[in-house]
Amino acid sequence: ASGLVLPSLWEGMPNVVLEAMAAGLPVVATQVEGVDELVLPQKTGLIVAPHSAESLADGIETLLEDPQRAAIMGQAAQDRARTAFSWEKTVAEYDALYSRLLARPRSGLIVK
Repeated sequence: ASGLVLPSLWEGMPNVVLEAMAAGLPVVATQVEGVDELVLPQKTGLIVAPHSAESLADGIETLLEDPQRAAIMGQAAQDRARTAFSWEKTVAEYDALYSRLLARPRSGLIVK
């Protein structure tokens, strides 16, 4: 495989992008919600304009015409997936969030 192409018009948090990155694949994806949290433009892949077949084609062509660049992006994507989105990091971030929430002063709200 040369990379992942995700021409979505809407996403939440596209797990397929994270899975491709973890597999060492560069990503060409449209600039929709969630993608910019995962893909670092020009480093781990390419983010292109939504609703633009020309932009999408250009992004795909860029990776296909320069396999060395695609491989470098794929390695960077894999490194990012391992460090920024590992289970350990995710658990630590949830732990920190819950700790902050529990430490906040309580309002007069009673929850049963």
